[in-house]
Amino acid sequence: MIKRTLYFGNPAYLKTANEQLVVDLKDEESKSASIEDIGIVILDHPQISITQALISKLLANNVALITCDATHHPVGLFLNLDGHTLQSQKFQAQVEVSIPLKSVPPGS
Repeated sequence: MIKRTLYFGNPAYLKTANEQLVVDLKDEESKSASIEDIGIVILDHPQISITQALISKLLANNVALITCDATHHPVGLFLNLDGHTLQSQKFQAQVEVSIPLKSVPPGS
C-alpha cells in the first residue's frame, strides 16, 4: 500500500489520539488520519505545534518527519533509528572510529 504524504503549511496543533494523527486548525473542525497509513509528514509553517507523543508514534511507525524554514526549504529530517538497520550501522561505525580520526577538524 502506498503511504500518505501530509503537508502542513498553515498554523496547526498536531497531536495523537487512538493511533490517529489529530489536526486542530483555527476556526475549523478537527481532522484525523491513521498513523499507520502515513509515510511522510512535512511541517512548513513556524506556528505548527506538535506533541512529543505524536512524534514518538510517527517514528515508531517509520514515518519521516520533515521540517522547513522560512523560505520553505527542508532544514531537518526525523527518522526512526531502530527500524533502519543501515543507518544504525553507520552510527555504530561513527561511534567506534579511532581517536586520531576523531581529532581531525571538519573540512580538513
